[in-house]
Amino acid sequence: METERLLFLIVAVLLGPAVFLNGLTIYRSGRSLFGHDLAEALQGLPFTYRKAGLLMMAVGPLATIAIVTLLLTLPEAG
Repeated sequence: METERLLFLIVAVLLGPAVFLNGLTIYRSGRSLFGHDLAEALQGLPFTYRKAGLLMMAVGPLATIAIVTLLLTLPEAG
């Protein structure tokens, strides 16, 4: 496996759970892990911070699965 692929694989595996945990934190409190208040930032938009948290909890693992699948199934370059 190429070094670049291995690096992307490591990043994807670490990033998915981080996005999920941030979504869980937003869903429960309205604030991200970095201290941003999403309840205030999303005022006036057609969705709440709880829906944004649910979306992040769904996207994190799905993105990880998609990236890992692509990296493992694409042929080697060159």
